[in-house]
Amino acid sequence: MIKFITNHSNTHGLFHNHSRLELLKIAKTRFASYYLTFRRLLKARESLTSIVSSHCWQVLKDRAPTALDRQGFKEVEETALEGLFWARVRDVL
Repeated sequence: MIKFITNHSNTHGLFHNHSRLELLKIAKTRFASYYLTFRRLLKARESLTSIVSSHCWQVLKDRAPTALDRQGFKEVEETALEGLFWARVRDVL
């Protein structure tokens, strides 16, 4: 989810319109990077669910240039709205 949003300028801009936080990517060499990433993801949960429910997200999804991008939009949307995902993130923390 983080990789998809940060690697696409339109989705990254949409996220910045809904949140003041920056999404953190996992860095293998950084101590406790998974913990820091998951903690930030929980802080950004409301913003993430807001953007995938927005009209702009739907427009971007409909205009995705490739089938792979459309699949990415769908997976991010499903993950952000899935309660089990967020429960698992809380369990990890």
